[in-house]
Amino acid sequence: MKKCIIFGAGSAIAQNFIKEYQNDFSIHAFARHQLKENFKINFYQTDYTDLSKYQSIFDEVDNIIYCIGVTNASDQEIKKINSELFVKIFKYFNNKKNVIFISSAAILFNKGAYVNSKLSCENYLRQSIHNFISLRPSVMHGEFDENNLIKMQDFIKKMPFIPVIAPKHVIQPVYMRDITKVFARAIEENKFTNKLYTVSGPKQIQLIYVFKLLKKKLNSKKLLVPIPLRPVQLMVKFLAFFLPKDLIMAHQILNMKIHEPFNSGELEKDYHYQPRSFEETIFKY
Repeated sequence: MKKCIIFGAGSAIAQNFIKEYQNDFSIHAFARHQLKENFKINFYQTDYTDLSKYQSIFDEVDNIIYCIGVTNASDQEIKKINSELFVKIFKYFNNKKNVIFISSAAILFNKGAYVNSKLSCENYLRQSIHNFISLRPSVMHGEFDENNLIKMQDFIKKMPFIPVIAPKHVIQPVYMRDITKVFARAIEENKFTNKLYTVSGPKQIQLIYVFKLLKKKLNSKKLLVPIPLRPVQLMVKFLAFFLPKDLIMAHQILNMKIHEPFNSGELEKDYHYQPRSFEETIFKY
């Protein structure tokens, strides 16, 4: 049975992998907090201040899945957690490892501290002794998620009606269990190509359609009210001077941009990646 280390095991993507493959791999999972379920893994609760007591595990295990990362925080906090902690952790690994790094598709069309932090980690891996693949997912959804579509569902539940900001804005959501299949195949086949891969769902869909499906999932009959994006962005930009910078909805609204559909063809070619549709997967959890 192959062994792997997961840093950031409390993330939704990591817990999806653990739940699906806990019987197929020997997993050493590191996280700041206890996980939501009792998985059949070796679990280590840590604040990552000093990992030296785990050196024997680090030396023994060949595969690393790195999922640590924050999006909605100050620029300084993003740099500290996403970039500086990454470098600190990899200083414990002096022998060549196989690394799966969770990056972001935002790199392809956005700027800022979060994008810079992901780029710096990818550059570190490129210059390191390690074999790696960097996966750049679009909007992820699935079990254990507490952001993205779960925030939308909570929003629907709380509101008397459902305002849909930028109803024609498109996203290309990807189901986490489709991504974790790539994790498993890379480790099982010992295939680490040292490439950067875009990871997305099969097609773009409009936000208004996303909300319609979420309404169906929640069995909600609330009215959908489309709202143009530009005036909302101007209002949020003004309020950003007075409100905390880590409000997830403000972050998402300000970063709404039109971009070409993501193409996961390279990942499909190398790892037989076959993403399922949003219509099929949204009702699986």
